[in-house]
Amino acid sequence: MEYIVDYLAYLILFLDITILAYLGAKLLQKFFSTPIDSYVERFEQVIDARYREIGLLTALVATVGSLFLSNILGWAPCKLCWFQRIFMYPLVLIFGVSLFFDDRNVSDYVVPMTVIGGGISIYHYFIQVISTIQTTCSSSGVSCSTKYTFYFDYITIPIMALTAFTIIFILGYRNWR
Repeated sequence: MEYIVDYLAYLILFLDITILAYLGAKLLQKFFSTPIDSYVERFEQVIDARYREIGLLTALVATVGSLFLSNILGWAPCKLCWFQRIFMYPLVLIFGVSLFFDDRNVSDYVVPMTVIGGGISIYHYFIQVISTIQTTCSSSGVSCSTKYTFYFDYITIPIMALTAFTIIFILGYRNWR
């Protein structure tokens, strides 16, 4: 079953490259008129038209993925993993309800949750990669520095969460009232 984690790592790598390409193109647009402007505009039209569906799918994959890692593979989550889950799991409900009631104004709820959850992910990642920061989240719990995965020399579980938070943040921020 661990091959599913391999697929998740490749998905995260693809999404991280996509995020960096999008942000790089937006940065170039600020200073230069480039041939890729039309592609960026079409990409933005697609994500703006379907941001709630994309957000729901992203949050759902992150939620199911975290449950798979802990309940199927038996990888015990640490305290910081739980805090990240606290900010990711409700996003499934928020996006689902917004789609059911056709409410496009969910950015007020989504953006703060992604900023806080993403901040926790960044902190958790630094604990994992900087060996001088050693911590146990509780006396009987899993250490926050435990790395169950380390794909492509950077992808750990907090990076997976950070990628999902970043995608949802970009979607929410672009559609903020």
